[in-house]
Amino acid sequence: MGKRIVKAPPAFERRKDHDGRFISGAHLPLLYDMPQESLSCFQIYEDVTEATPVSPIFPSEAALKKWLVSQQGYSVDAVQQFMHFGFAPSAVIEPDGTIVDSIEGMRQAKTNDASA
Repeated sequence: MGKRIVKAPPAFERRKDHDGRFISGAHLPLLYDMPQESLSCFQIYEDVTEATPVSPIFPSEAALKKWLVSQQGYSVDAVQQFMHFGFAPSAVIEPDGTIVDSIEGMRQAKTNDASA
């Protein structure tokens, strides 16, 4: 559970019910059934809320990285690792016991990979 990067078509719209509320998980079959070539953009989804988008749709990985660093305040190292793995857990507990937000906690993944 946490956050993950999902490939989506440009201007993808999630399904809504007759009251205008998003239908939880209804967009996933749509995305999974689309031809791969139409999934040219990137968006972050939060899995703990039944796959709710938590970012705009970006036309490239570079644009998503820029938004995460400049608009969301994540470190470059954390974003690099998040992009590499494509997901982040809900939170990360650092060696000193500090609980760190999911994406920012990914900065440790590089260190852990190097020691393996």
